[in-house]
Amino acid sequence: MILAAAFLALPAAAADRPAPEPWRVSLRVSAAPGVAERDRAAFERRLVVGLTEPLCGIELARDGTEAEAELEVTLERWRERRRPGGAAVFDPNTGRDRPGEIWEVEVRYRYALTRRGERKPVLRRSRKSLVRSASTSNPLWDPHRQARRRALDESAEEIARATCKARRKVKPGKARGEEGRPRN
Repeated sequence: MILAAAFLALPAAAADRPAPEPWRVSLRVSAAPGVAERDRAAFERRLVVGLTEPLCGIELARDGTEAEAELEVTLERWRERRRPGGAAVFDPNTGRDRPGEIWEVEVRYRYALTRRGERKPVLRRSRKSLVRSASTSNPLWDPHRQARRRALDESAEEIARATCKARRKVKPGKARGEEGRPRN
């Protein structure tokens, strides 16, 4: 009985907590010469969605608003490979099973978070996301689409998580030179 009352009180305690103060970050996404524009655009769209989820109150700076930090993301490589494998899929046009396939999507990217008014980044990382998806006996399952989506989700979540974690180092408001000695 006491345990049930404790569980019922949990949502109220979470609702009483104030939302984190919005933190304005400007986002710039670029791509290496070998990366297709549609892949860069899909990466940027998913990154915008991942950053604006209410994890730590990140707000993307729009035109005319001043950002407290700048996140620069470079998509270095986007590679998709198709191999035979996975479960055979029934083809209704021929009435037979067609061989299955495995899709691999590799995304390499680097990102740097820089505080306003500074040159040295607070956070700089290079990462790679490699996702495989195989066909199943379900003819509606598209392994290519699933591999692309999971690779985009994985990279956007990594960047958003690291940016939220770095927020503790970057206090919103003044640049480091204006507030005095930096905290470590």
